[in-house]
Amino acid sequence: MKAGLMRRRVRLERPTTLADDFGAPVKSWALVAEVDAAVDSVSGREFFAGDRELADATWRITLRWLPGLLVEPDWRCVDVDNAQVFDIRAVLPSHERAVLTLAASCGSSEP
Repeated sequence: MKAGLMRRRVRLERPTTLADDFGAPVKSWALVAEVDAAVDSVSGREFFAGDRELADATWRITLRWLPGLLVEPDWRCVDVDNAQVFDIRAVLPSHERAVLTLAASCGSSEP
């Protein structure tokens, strides 16, 4: 993959569980890696659910393969520049070993 296509900087984060002040478990995110990536929208849709208008977009995130790193579908990517959060849905197979492709979703709601 050409380096010029990877214009966005993303953080790969995995879920962790921490204890709050009272000892109750709290979900948190731990940084795994910060890499350059190509982030492209694939599809989007709008729908109504529970008297609210919701939007959902599907994204393809392509990054260089990282040796020794096994990305899980419950991880997330966070855009470093604008803090947009992408929930990873699947790690897609690639015919190139040097490339890792992730299918992700990013949704928002309007009150």
